[in-house]
Amino acid sequence: MTLTDNYQIWWRQHNDKVICGRRATTSWKQFTGLHKLAPKQFTTEAVSKEITRLLKTYSASTVRRSLADLSVFAKWLLDQKLIAETPKWKTPAESKPRQRWLTKEEMQKLLEVGRRVDVPIWFDWVLNLSFLTGQRITAVLTLQWEQIQHGVIDFNIGMSRRHKRRGVIPVTPSIKVILDECRGKSPRYVITNEGEMISRDRFVWQWKKACKLAGIEGAVPHSMRHSVASNLVSAGVPILEVSRLLGHSSTAITERVYMKLAPDFTRNASNAMAEMLK
Repeated sequence: MTLTDNYQIWWRQHNDKVICGRRATTSWKQFTGLHKLAPKQFTTEAVSKEITRLLKTYSASTVRRSLADLSVFAKWLLDQKLIAETPKWKTPAESKPRQRWLTKEEMQKLLEVGRRVDVPIWFDWVLNLSFLTGQRITAVLTLQWEQIQHGVIDFNIGMSRRHKRRGVIPVTPSIKVILDECRGKSPRYVITNEGEMISRDRFVWQWKKACKLAGIEGAVPHSMRHSVASNLVSAGVPILEVSRLLGHSSTAITERVYMKLAPDFTRNASNAMAEMLK
């Protein structure tokens, strides 16, 4: 049996315990050089070779996450006595976080592209709903009608504990316009292409095309969520409100990432102290 055969066995036994199943399966797909190897060939040298190859395509942070998933599988192989010892690879150093976010002008350019007659209408819906709710692209693409109740969109309804926490957003007039346009297309999903749910791959393909038309470089779909938070904080919207919109479990998460974009927050505190010392 190959490592892939054993991985499939491990996956069937543990998929309900994995925090992010999609990431775990994606991680294994990246290690193409290991797929056809027998367990006894699962060595430090084989993994190190894969790390070198992956670093030419992916960031160090992505490779680190994939190796973390691989280590769990390696431990299972050891427990099953399929390998004598786990490989001792060198994990690459964490790469600097990408802070790419879209300016208000760039967001408007993307929305203008979304309204073009040669661009699918569903792409315009996804863009608008992503910017208006600040949710992750997967949450928007998989949004279902049952998640909209009593004038509120609860992106957590129907989600398992493995999913990251999502926001609870009131249906504002702007959001209602989009929902009304989508209504009747599918009994289950809100945004569809002729009744079919939009896959992430299909959206990413359209996203890259739209960014090129808008003259935007270095942005990925997740940049929309990052842009919503960054622009709101920069505009002076309270951190607590931004945190609730994003669905963060704690304002500490929001503060750690976005507080540096709110200079008025500390400026007001400094001015208050100056007044006290007069």
